[in-house]
Amino acid sequence: MPKSTFNNLSQERKNEIIQACFEEFAQHDYKNASVSRIVLKLGIAKGSFYRYFESKKALYLFLVDQATALRTDHVKEFFELPAGDFFSLFEQNFSMQIRFYLSYPLQSTFLYNSMQERTNEELSNLLIRSKEMMIELLTSIIETYKAKRALRMDIRTDLMAYLIMQIQLGINDFLTIRHKIDQQKNIKEQKQAFSIPEQEIASTAKEFSEILAHGLAKK
Repeated sequence: MPKSTFNNLSQERKNEIIQACFEEFAQHDYKNASVSRIVLKLGIAKGSFYRYFESKKALYLFLVDQATALRTDHVKEFFELPAGDFFSLFEQNFSMQIRFYLSYPLQSTFLYNSMQERTNEELSNLLIRSKEMMIELLTSIIETYKAKRALRMDIRTDLMAYLIMQIQLGINDFLTIRHKIDQQKNIKEQKQAFSIPEQEIASTAKEFSEILAHGLAKK
């Protein structure tokens, strides 16, 4: 977490620092991300940086919290929607995930990358817990619909939750491949990722939802 020295900075300066840090960690995994590159971009001494954060790990955890809070705020409507059809509900959820990716490509790329840090000993427990929390949240929703007999009872709830989580995480990859996006270049040049017409957002979310509902087998 940040030190009081960081908290005492102006909001504008804090935003500049956070932006530079997100850019570094969105372009590099945790091991290869460099505090030296961050301070060079910000025009400050390396010693000054450690007056703001205790360590590289403390900075990383702070960024995880920042990006997660932003995503939670962006998709909070999903958890406020009135109960309805399960797959229509997740169609709206997938649509919100796509909009988050388009609106916040830097934070979205960072969060996606953070979920891939499986082999880093410093972060492994944190990332496993993040996925566990996502599964727990999805599990509670699934159990509500199972109680209504709206979902198959022969498939384990935690397996359903894991599948939906993986689909949510894979939306970034799908859009990147489909639209031939060079994420690293866009981040480096501080460009918007790309734009998708509203109709395509709705269509893509519907396709994800229909696959979730009906699978891939020919009817």
